[in-house]
Amino acid sequence: MSIIFDGTDDCIGKDNITILNSSGFSSSNYAFTTSCWIKPHNRQNGGIWEQYDGSVGAGRLGLFLLSNGKIRLRFKNSYVASSSAVIADNDSTWYHILAIHQYGSRELFVDNASAVSHTSNQTSDHSTAGLDFKIGLAYAGNPGTAYYFDGEIGNLKVFNSELT
Repeated sequence: MSIIFDGTDDCIGKDNITILNSSGFSSSNYAFTTSCWIKPHNRQNGGIWEQYDGSVGAGRLGLFLLSNGKIRLRFKNSYVASSSAVIADNDSTWYHILAIHQYGSRELFVDNASAVSHTSNQTSDHSTAGLDFKIGLAYAGNPGTAYYFDGEIGNLKVFNSELT
């Protein structure tokens, strides 16, 4: 089952929640994985999901589609994008997206193939109060322009460990 987003003003979310948190996490000891299926209606600038408090603080994380077909993996005020287009320029393809965030590295998989990875120590405080979690929405800057997802997102799951 999936939810259809119109790319204009649709999103699902909860404000002031710490969804990407676990009692065992600390700012330098955390690992979690998000997994979902997406069917974009076209190449676009649009958010798949984002955790954000309106700043570039430690709790900001997310996945973002780019109009050139690449996917951006955001962490704090930084990001990495897939080196090549992974999203086709059509409206009929489903993609499985898996993102791993942990203290020493981040990695993005599209259809079980690594699309981008980044290695460096990144502290992140997921217990920060005031974090909002949105599906179908991401912001370009601080807070910047809102980019809504145009297409379908299904089966979003969050795991409080790194999936292998």
